[in-house]
Amino acid sequence: MPPRRSQRISGSTKAKSSTARSASGKNKAIIAQPANKRRKLALTALTLPDDSEDEDTEEEDVDDSDAEKDVTPPTKQGGQRDTTAPARKRYVKGKRGILQKITDTPLDVLFEIFSYLEPLDLLRLGRTTKDLRALLMSKSSAFVWERARLAMKNLPPFLDDLTEPQYANLLFDSSCHECGKHTINTVQWEARLRLCKHCLQDGSIMTADEDYLVDLSSRYRDLMLVTPKYILTGQRLTLIYFHLPAYRRLAEECSSMNDQSFQVWISNKGGEYSALVQGCRAYQRWSSLKKYGRNSELRSLRRERMTSIIHRLEADGWSDELRDFDTLMTLEKHKLVRQSKALTERIWTNICPTLTKVVSDARTAILTRKINTAISRRVASLQELCKPLLAKMSEREASPSASMIPRLEPFFSLIKNTPFELDITTADFSEALESLPDTCALWRRQRDADLKKILLKNDHSDNLALAMNTFTCKSSSCLALSNTGLNTSVNVWDPQSITTVTGRLREDFEDIIRMCGLDPAVATAEDMDAVQAFFIEAEGACSRVRVMDWRGAMGYVKEHPATRVKRVSDAHLISRAQILNAFDLAAELNSEFRTESFVCVHCDMTDLSSRDAREWHLISGHNIPRGSDPANHFRRSLKYGYTFTKHVGF
Repeated sequence: MPPRRSQRISGSTKAKSSTARSASGKNKAIIAQPANKRRKLALTALTLPDDSEDEDTEEEDVDDSDAEKDVTPPTKQGGQRDTTAPARKRYVKGKRGILQKITDTPLDVLFEIFSYLEPLDLLRLGRTTKDLRALLMSKSSAFVWERARLAMKNLPPFLDDLTEPQYANLLFDSSCHECGKHTINTVQWEARLRLCKHCLQDGSIMTADEDYLVDLSSRYRDLMLVTPKYILTGQRLTLIYFHLPAYRRLAEECSSMNDQSFQVWISNKGGEYSALVQGCRAYQRWSSLKKYGRNSELRSLRRERMTSIIHRLEADGWSDELRDFDTLMTLEKHKLVRQSKALTERIWTNICPTLTKVVSDARTAILTRKINTAISRRVASLQELCKPLLAKMSEREASPSASMIPRLEPFFSLIKNTPFELDITTADFSEALESLPDTCALWRRQRDADLKKILLKNDHSDNLALAMNTFTCKSSSCLALSNTGLNTSVNVWDPQSITTVTGRLREDFEDIIRMCGLDPAVATAEDMDAVQAFFIEAEGACSRVRVMDWRGAMGYVKEHPATRVKRVSDAHLISRAQILNAFDLAAELNSEFRTESFVCVHCDMTDLSSRDAREWHLISGHNIPRGSDPANHFRRSLKYGYTFTKHVGF
């Protein structure tokens, strides 16, 4: 029970009757309130002095920039301080003297107010002044701490080895017990400590070095089993930290015992440690539930803040934008929204311009996304319409790929300038598709002009029909003749990404043309095809020989600069029949793997490189049943200069 007396913490032993009546009235006002408001009223009673009692307690408005400035008296000439000049008042940030009226409050009133506070409030209150610390840390004030602890819900049983202030400090304060660092949420329950990562690992209080424990006692194995410890589990390593003061105390206690006494003693310590661990498990569960409850509370506050912000933005006319999922996610992740604070009118007035700009930017992003989606849909539709038309064009004539057509006029203007709300149908593309041959011819003339500039820049003949005039991509190893396509990428014919073959590689290509009996200066690609020459590796010593046509030989030499090729003649061990068998069309067509590209003889459809694609094309396009001989319906494609390379055995 609190002492029923009117003794003051300091000052006069007699209290003014008006002060006592005022404090008693405040006490009755606190008791009359509901339980959930008592703590706030108790803190208010401690921090708000009565203005009518002392007019000098009113605080002056001090600018934060002047806070904590110690203004010293001016100095005389010569550097000596002028002690006669009056020292100006030192201003400190915050309110000064806010607790000075507590010294005039009776103890029974103070204890009654304290009993409505939480243990953490008592801790912080005891750190304000020396008088309050001496009062709250005395044994006669233990009942105040006990009342505050019993008012807390779902607390585990009290730890008898701790005092009430120590118990409150361990459970509710978040500062490191060693260095004072704040926001430390990890507690070493067995050691009754709350340590930060640095203090845990420095080895002065807890250590994971078992060799150090061995040096302290020869009975380290038994002592480590009953020493308070903390297990730190990481992704790759688990460390066990032992409480050094407890270990030293145990080692000193058993140092003079014989083996029989030690066994009895260690058995008793084992029982005590088991009870300690059992009690710590309850506090670990309580800590986890507290953390989960706090996180749930913070999430609830963030959701309420987010909901309030959305309602206010909808009232300002942003309803359509807030229906977009990406906008909501951007808004939810914003630092002004993702806060665990209730939204007030003052806060909304401050953050409204910033959040309005976020939603306005989201409106622009939504419009851009709709436009890009419409354009992508139109491009895909145009490409599907262009593929059959492009496949019927001559294999010997270079043509833009289906992915390049949407970038050419008049298709580009039609896709770009049509409002995104409107759908472009096949009928809308029909007029532009009628001019597709003219569009391809114009693209071909522009492309040929660019290629001729590349040849002339390297002092080569600008005759694109020559077999020597080959080109390669700067970003890849593809090789193609000038009148064929390099690949199907969008910027394939960009002159900045293409170069011609020069140097030693060009000399190797000239040798290949000379092996066919032709002059590299005048031989065209059609002349090379008419020769029907085949090549093998000049130094091949394997049981299987790679056989190539002239295109394959050029590509092989480019990929293997140190390798030379030679032409196959009837004098070689490989007969011409074996070579022709290596390029057997029927065997290629019946292969289940992707091979060279083939062309349909009925409709000139190209890029049919897989067996399933060829079978489906015959069934869906020409009503030809499955199982018919594919050699009657397909021929090899020469458009992209595929290399016909095979391994032929002797």
